[in-house]
Amino acid sequence: MLSDLMLNMFLLLILSFLTTLLGSYYLIRYKNLVGVFAVPNDRTLHEMPTPRTGGVAIVFSIILYASFIYPIDNIFMFILLGLALVAFISFIDDIYTISPLIRLIIHVLASFLLIKAGFRIDSIDVAGYVISFPEILSILVTVLSIIWLINLYNFMDGIDGIAAGIAVIGFGTFAVMAYIAGNIDYMAVCLVLVSASLGFLIFNFPPAKIFMGDIGASSLGFLVAAMSLWADKENIFPIFASIIVFSPFIIDATVTIILRLMRKERVWKAHNKHYYQRLVKIGLGHKNTVLCEYGLMLISAIIAVAYFLADDNNRIYLLITYIALYSGLIYWVHRITVNE
Repeated sequence: MLSDLMLNMFLLLILSFLTTLLGSYYLIRYKNLVGVFAVPNDRTLHEMPTPRTGGVAIVFSIILYASFIYPIDNIFMFILLGLALVAFISFIDDIYTISPLIRLIIHVLASFLLIKAGFRIDSIDVAGYVISFPEILSILVTVLSIIWLINLYNFMDGIDGIAAGIAVIGFGTFAVMAYIAGNIDYMAVCLVLVSASLGFLIFNFPPAKIFMGDIGASSLGFLVAAMSLWADKENIFPIFASIIVFSPFIIDATVTIILRLMRKERVWKAHNKHYYQRLVKIGLGHKNTVLCEYGLMLISAIIAVAYFLADDNNRIYLLITYIALYSGLIYWVHRITVNE
């Protein structure tokens, strides 16, 4: 019985991979069908106009095959509705460039769909130190966290292969922790996200033939939020472990926006001042930079799994290691990119 279940799951993952792979190929082959291109400018790092519709294939594959694996109950229905909302408004934005206020309103609606599903940050446990929130503050923290994850993933999708590769490693780590916790359904959904992202990464790895666009990046950001909150709600793994897993994106985007605010820059405007973009500009190149990001993501994933398995005393030492690692990296990148 278990072998049949595993076989069916394996076949769905292969289908998810192939659907995204073939969908991405189709969007490259018939790129003028939609006609949405990322055109190089002084803020971007690519050199040729590139189709940016790949997220359509990713989102279609995820919705289709995750629905096969997990029953459409109240929880999953709200996740899919929220994903559909974010994907739709992002695709419209890819084509027409709509008002940030309209995007924000849709992101807030998608956030409340997750809250309706019972996903809420009532407290955060950091190595045994629990920070609890009253109900109103809990809702506010949850909404702001979801909106931030949607947008930071979009902010960080700035070089070939980074957003899809981070999704493969990040959701793969979620799947490992779910397997350890014994939650096979959640693990299977995470693996669908991995296989769909991997199918796109084949064409997105440097030099990229297609970009995922806002529809792909914003949707993946929403799913990072949804899967993190779901895991915390079901006691699969703590939300702080999720933060550690995706910390290469979270820390880069957060520190960068804080520095831009301090310089009184317009933070809603596109730019190329993220740490990974600085590394590309000083000559490391797309491929080497993205491989460094993968390495950092793998280190973060190992720390996250160790944190998940450790007791509170050992979690303190892991957090010290984690903070020291990122502090050192931020200082190093600042030193070598001081003129960027």
